[in-house]
Amino acid sequence: MLVGPPARCWLLVCTTVVLSLRVAVRAENVTIQSTAPEIVYSPPACNASTSSCDSAWQVLASPDNSSALVTSTSGPTNGSAALVPQLFLTFTGSTLYIRTSTASTALVNVSLATHDPAFAITARVDTAAAGGLITVVDLPSDRATTLTVSFVPSDDATLLEIANFTIVTTAATSQATSKQTRDNIIAEVLGAVLGVALCLFAAAGFLFWRKRRRKQLRTRSPQTRTPGD
Repeated sequence: MLVGPPARCWLLVCTTVVLSLRVAVRAENVTIQSTAPEIVYSPPACNASTSSCDSAWQVLASPDNSSALVTSTSGPTNGSAALVPQLFLTFTGSTLYIRTSTASTALVNVSLATHDPAFAITARVDTAAAGGLITVVDLPSDRATTLTVSFVPSDDATLLEIANFTIVTTAATSQATSKQTRDNIIAEVLGAVLGVALCLFAAAGFLFWRKRRRKQLRTRSPQTRTPGD
């Protein structure tokens, strides 16, 4: 398809706008250690290396990696008023990985809840059979989800050791830069609109000049004489 100068100008500006505003959505993994302040423990966790630590949740060295820490519980304790150990984490993401130590053997109730709209689900997980990894998929990535992990007391001695949480999120980044602010986008749009206006004015001016030029040429051309004049 052939296009004239005004159309070519419009297509060029539109292409520039599309390329400058085009974004790519990619997945990002965010890992939160078990000792991070984003995680709320009930009862509060304490450092197992201190003599005053008698909470049901205790922070100690990981049996799988001596340089890493886990938050561990073997169930309710008298020092924590026999409260059932629980943890809470609010996050936004499409997938959640809960990593436990290989020494974990406890049964846990894993609950997930969202608001607007309200939704909740609970599943019982055997951490010994899970092989150190509990996976939750198909979460709503556009709103916050609250995770609750509750220790299930047992007549047998069991252990739950939380290593970390990995949240899979989606992030929109510009192909030109990963930090494109709202002001940048507005400036690009305004610049594109101004470019379109200038192109249209230039095209209108060119058409007016060409029409006037043709009229002048017709006026200046010699008149044709008929025979006998």
